[in-house]
Amino acid sequence: MIDGIRTDRAAVDDQALIKRLNISIPFSSTYSDIRYDQPLSPANYKGMYLVGKPRGNELGRYWIQLRGSLIKVANDGLHNSDVKDPYELLYALDDLITTLRIDPFKTLLNGLELSATIPLDDPRQVCSRIVSYLNHPPNLSMIDRDGLRLPYAEVEAGQHTLKLYAPREGALRVEVKVNKMQYLGNNRPATFVDLVQPRYAASMAAKLLLAFNKIIWKIPKLNLNDLTPIDRELYQNGRVYEYWQVRRQDYKDDTEFKRTEKQRSREREAYNELVRRYWVNEAPDEVERRLQQQLNNNIELMQTQLYQTLLDICLNRWQYVGNLPGAIRLPNHLKLPPLSEIYRLYLGKYSTRYINSHAFRIAKLTGAKNPTIDLFNPSEGIVDSSFERKWINSQQSVYRPNPRSERKPFANELVRLKKAINAPGGLHWSLAELTPLLSTNTQLVLANTGQVAEGLMYERSAETGRPMPISLFPN
Repeated sequence: MIDGIRTDRAAVDDQALIKRLNISIPFSSTYSDIRYDQPLSPANYKGMYLVGKPRGNELGRYWIQLRGSLIKVANDGLHNSDVKDPYELLYALDDLITTLRIDPFKTLLNGLELSATIPLDDPRQVCSRIVSYLNHPPNLSMIDRDGLRLPYAEVEAGQHTLKLYAPREGALRVEVKVNKMQYLGNNRPATFVDLVQPRYAASMAAKLLLAFNKIIWKIPKLNLNDLTPIDRELYQNGRVYEYWQVRRQDYKDDTEFKRTEKQRSREREAYNELVRRYWVNEAPDEVERRLQQQLNNNIELMQTQLYQTLLDICLNRWQYVGNLPGAIRLPNHLKLPPLSEIYRLYLGKYSTRYINSHAFRIAKLTGAKNPTIDLFNPSEGIVDSSFERKWINSQQSVYRPNPRSERKPFANELVRLKKAINAPGGLHWSLAELTPLLSTNTQLVLANTGQVAEGLMYERSAETGRPMPISLFPN
């Protein structure tokens, strides 16, 4: 649900960063000296824009401003049109931190973007039917993406901006761009490290849904003759932006102002009911349901032990490179496995990755039993119909990894650990001392199977005194 991020003063060694990204420093050809009083040339890292501003008399040469999309970082800077789950965003942030050597514990957030992207047959219909948001009218336009003209709606509302647009064909993105962090309230992420903390996920999701819920809509393709005279008058008034503007300066006294304000509040509820009743296809309620489903999926993922273990590993990685910014290599117990192997641990266990619903529609029309599905394609959609759910249940080998195959990347790690723990003569260290030094793969498979290192110790038979093996992968 976190997409764009912005900081005005990244906690980073500016001189080391200049060398790492080969950033040009302003040079005076007249006096043959470096102009430290001028900003650095803009730099780019996987879609993240970096600008160095002179610090003046402060320690160091430049303040580094950084802004961009974590989704784009996850896609190696190629595009920002698909959906990323919390694991992918965690890896993207880790890439940013460990490559640029930014201290995430000290780098303050000055802005961010909350977003959710869902499949929608007609995003143009939704974007074009906004009457107002928080008493502000929308700015409607079109954006060019890969030769396509896609709809774009934006509403500026003080400390934040609400955006609804199509990042690609057949998809709708709802986004809240936070310009002032105060908009998020007291329970808000403050630093880069907070972006991936589960404790902020629910409140950020609630902010995004609340913003969408405050939009006033007008109904597409409505025949006014279908309405009663009272409803017709209400709808004709309500679809005009100015009708909902109740300002104190337009009324003679407080009594008349408050009476009109209460009347508009009652009419707003009746107007919303009209929208729910007469908006036929992909109504706002359905869009909100899909947004809620995607956000709930992400929150569920962030509550798993697997995610928490991976987060703890990343926190240790970031602490390590923060303490030793010049370190070229990380210790083995802090090396991350490829993201593709992490997929195999959770893909299919939770409602996380979104199957391409277009493939299911084609299968339904043609009668194909095995529609082509690319789980890692940016054009993935969300599973929505009962047909699609039944198809998934009947084709588990396509959607869900085989339980045995998902163990392969990490199984040997547990076997080695089990042998070490139960070696003749015992360990030279206590398990409490050993556990922090376990490899990343071992830590992850323990979390994924709900085990701890102590659980791998053999139990001894009361009759014979011999060790009894235990299953590494209990059901």
